[in-house]
Amino acid sequence: MVYYPKERADNGTRIMAGATTGIIGGILMAVFLILYHVFITGLGLWTPFNMAATVAGFSMTTVFGLHTLVGLILHIIYTAVLGLILGLSLVKTPDRTMAMISGLIYALIVFGVVFYVILPLLSPVSAILGQTIPMLTAYALFGLGFIVYPALLERFG
Repeated sequence: MVYYPKERADNGTRIMAGATTGIIGGILMAVFLILYHVFITGLGLWTPFNMAATVAGFSMTTVFGLHTLVGLILHIIYTAVLGLILGLSLVKTPDRTMAMISGLIYALIVFGVVFYVILPLLSPVSAILGQTIPMLTAYALFGLGFIVYPALLERFG
């Protein structure tokens, strides 16, 4: 079956597809950052989620605990909301290439705002430990994950 995109999917479909795509992008981010912190920095498997938990007031640690689960939940919610926002902001249903390019541009803008404005205010520890190139790479992977957005629009529509 050949899928011919509509001019614009309904809001419910765009919300579901955007949030799901955001979570998929968040998984790409998390896997990259876990591998980076295990093999490059040596800080450990739970470091990305523990860093995320510092936004909620937890202290930075490298061991698994309640703060790790809080960080994981924050990461899932954060990436779902980012995906939802992009899904709702796209005027027309994009093809895969345009979805990926839109996702990449959006992710790099979000990276700049988060890394240089929001994170230093909310969590100086994360701002210090979150090195620029790995975080930029993680956000780029999040954006590239938007290649699945058109297929999810079709699936949910």
